[in-house]
Amino acid sequence: MIFAIVLQSIVSLIVLILAFYMYMAVQREQLQGAEQLQALEKERVLSEDLLRWHQAKLQGFDIAVTLKQLGVTQLSIYSADTAGRLLAKELKGKMELAYFIDRNPNVQEREIDGLLVMGMYPRDDYGDGIVVALMNDGDKTMKRRLEDLGLPAKVFCLRDLIGAALLENAG
Repeated sequence: MIFAIVLQSIVSLIVLILAFYMYMAVQREQLQGAEQLQALEKERVLSEDLLRWHQAKLQGFDIAVTLKQLGVTQLSIYSADTAGRLLAKELKGKMELAYFIDRNPNVQEREIDGLLVMGMYPRDDYGDGIVVALMNDGDKTMKRRLEDLGLPAKVFCLRDLIGAALLENAG
């Protein structure tokens, strides 16, 4: 009798463990699906913003000229990712570039495309301008965070500069 109860308890425990593993497998699949959707959405937004940037350039928009008109002579770029690297490539030779700024510790203190990547902390040598090159809705939040550091630099969002150029040329 006791053997049957112990055996039944062991079987119940095994069934419970199997059910838990099945539940975790389903959760993992759903999470992977959600992460894939999130990554696809990020790529879609980036593609749309890069297309807008290209359209603005076709209409005569030169970001170096715009930044100089805004009083920027030396620039740091927030984000050593795709848009930041494209911006750096576009500005090389047209404007003095100081640093990439990035919160990702895996890229900090490394050189990417000839620019040192710094962490996001108060410094006096970021230049007199910082462009947030995030092509997503986090750009405004990051702009505020950089402004809250009390840096002596003006902070701009790349998406805003592109949008203003497109509006100016549309009117």
